[in-house]
Amino acid sequence: MHEIWLDTTNVDEYIPALHALLAEAVAEGASIGFMWPVNHDEIAAYWRDVAQSVSLHKKHLVVVVDNQGNMVGTAQLEPSPKENGRHRAEVQKVIVAVHARNRGLGKLLMRHIEAHAKTLGRSMLFLDTRVDDVGERLYESMGWVKFGVAPDYAYSPDGTLAGSAFYFKRI
Repeated sequence: MHEIWLDTTNVDEYIPALHALLAEAVAEGASIGFMWPVNHDEIAAYWRDVAQSVSLHKKHLVVVVDNQGNMVGTAQLEPSPKENGRHRAEVQKVIVAVHARNRGLGKLLMRHIEAHAKTLGRSMLFLDTRVDDVGERLYESMGWVKFGVAPDYAYSPDGTLAGSAFYFKRI
């Protein structure tokens, strides 16, 4: 397994794999902003927006590929654009392919995101995840601190409301 940071020169070639990875995660119940059944036009538009944000250096996108070159995970880092927030960034859309789970890829992605945030001069990271989701165990095992829960914060892909847990980590 190895990670690849996507930039203006290579992000477009990965969009079909990113699309498939996100659609699979939603089908499996991941609460990552999309509903089931997935609207593939919305997912395509989402990845076009991400690609544009990457090209403008407003967002950073990492993917993990296996030894055969297949994408098995992705995560995003969005530095705060605010003058008083130059020290912080938000981690977004940490996704691991279903067939590649329970192999430490979530931790691998998070380590790369955290290290990259440091190179950008960021010392405080934030994220949110659905309450009682596998993400909570991952983030807590890596030293992230839960600082609150908002009940009924977002819809799960099946249409039920779920709470979100909010985390931070000083790096």
